[in-house]
Amino acid sequence: MIKDHSSISGQYRHEHLTWLRILDFIRQENAMLKTRLSQALDYKTDQDFLNIAEHFQNRFVLKDDCIDELKRDIKLLERSFERIALENKIPDDADLKAMHIKLRNEMEAFELSFIQLKNQFNRHLATLA
Repeated sequence: MIKDHSSISGQYRHEHLTWLRILDFIRQENAMLKTRLSQALDYKTDQDFLNIAEHFQNRFVLKDDCIDELKRDIKLLERSFERIALENKIPDDADLKAMHIKLRNEMEAFELSFIQLKNQFNRHLATLA
């Protein structure tokens, strides 16, 4: 059976673009969380809350760093697939597929960890109300 390498590349490309959109959305959400944290600091300045605020601020910054790393990795992988397409080859290179699967797993783990962070942050802010 002959594989249509353009459809295979298209499937990978679609997933890469989806990941980039997800990361852009998470970056926006993360910015919103930092803004909410800043607003909470306008009302709550005791040492315990300042420690919690610093903890969350550090985690939000780390999420931005992870977004940058994931975007870089996605773009590197995309360039590898583009190179293969220009050479008119089928993207069946085991290393590329392994990189894609690894990146998919990293994206899933990152999304989950961000949701958990957002929920933890919302619970802490709810205790202030």
